[in-house]
Amino acid sequence: MNINRFFKEETYAEHCDVYPAFVAMTGYGFTGRLYEALLFSYSTCVVYCNGKGEVDWITLVSEHDKIGKFIINNYIKNNNYALNLYKRWLKNFDQLLIYYYKEFKVDFKQFTDQELLDWFKYFINLYKDKVSMPGFIDGYTFYADKRFDYLLKEFCRQNKLGNSATLFSILSAPVEPSFFVEEEEEIKNILNKIKKKGYKIYSLKNLIQLLIMPKLM
Repeated sequence: MNINRFFKEETYAEHCDVYPAFVAMTGYGFTGRLYEALLFSYSTCVVYCNGKGEVDWITLVSEHDKIGKFIINNYIKNNNYALNLYKRWLKNFDQLLIYYYKEFKVDFKQFTDQELLDWFKYFINLYKDKVSMPGFIDGYTFYADKRFDYLLKEFCRQNKLGNSATLFSILSAPVEPSFFVEEEEEIKNILNKIKKKGYKIYSLKNLIQLLIMPKLM
């Protein structure tokens, strides 16, 4: 592994609240080709773990650009390639969710150390080998946002429009709400229904703790 480039080139760092197991699975996906696809992957990623469930995920901006350009050019030539790859990944990801929700009810306190280790290895390998992390998505997203921002600014300059930031915000907004936004709205609906029944729930955070913490204890 050659990390000298990280001292010489422009880098991008993401701070994440995750644990080493997740980093290992994700790192495998970032530096490997999803299902042996033609799409580029990162040659190297550097991850710093502080031991408190937090990491800094560091990648090269030049590789963002390389990956983003390739994906856009590939999509222009044959958009079915990327779309079919996405459908294949989504199908495998659904299998992971089914497994996760099934295993979420398992009482790990009853496991021996070896049984817990075997379960952990199976889950890691299921994610790493069967589902895989499409790491190229980050490269595409960073490059596409930067490229779109440049093109939009040029368009506004040529047409004497001074609100490129506002236009960027509107045009780049998600068409559909994210999973987390949808879940938060559902929990808010539950909170309102519980309050109407006379229960004392002081905040959304309080409700989430009541719903989730008993399962984790």
